[in-house]
Amino acid sequence: MSMTQLALVKRADLPTKSDLIKAIGQLEHKIEILDDFEKFDNIDGISCKFNDTETFFELYFNSKEEILDDFPHLENKFKDYDYGVSFILGADFAAGASIGIICVALIDLCNSTVFYMDDDMLYTREMLLADTPLFIQELEKQKSMNSTPTKDIQDKKQTNNLQSDKQTDDKRQHERLSFWTKLKRLWS
Repeated sequence: MSMTQLALVKRADLPTKSDLIKAIGQLEHKIEILDDFEKFDNIDGISCKFNDTETFFELYFNSKEEILDDFPHLENKFKDYDYGVSFILGADFAAGASIGIICVALIDLCNSTVFYMDDDMLYTREMLLADTPLFIQELEKQKSMNSTPTKDIQDKKQTNNLQSDKQTDDKRQHERLSFWTKLKRLWS
């Protein structure tokens, strides 16, 4: 299962790699971009490190017309934009955190508007920044589970998680699934 986050931008305003790195550097959470590119345009993905965890996510760059062919309901959102950057995310908390931080940098650098496409939900700068600690928390849990020395401890954690998940399933069915909720379910 993959999820898509879309940043609407003016193509002429897309930053260079150095501008993007500088904007990211002003944020609390740091990302090291491992790829070489001059301008943040027409690359097929980004390899990076988030909190010493290497990750990769796909990128697609599309014109306004191409995006509106698939999502005609976004036409009123595109009045100030002519281009879209789609971030494709799989089961990777480091990638999720990185995408959120890069989207914040795009908001700061080019006044981007960001959507979580699976729920057609607008994400503000504040919402993206608020999600980052949640990604970090889940990434740390994932790391600690992978380094647990005995199978018994892992089995206990899995049983507790299953019991907890079962108790909240009824409540979750009635909620509109946010980007974070779907992402968390993907890894649970």
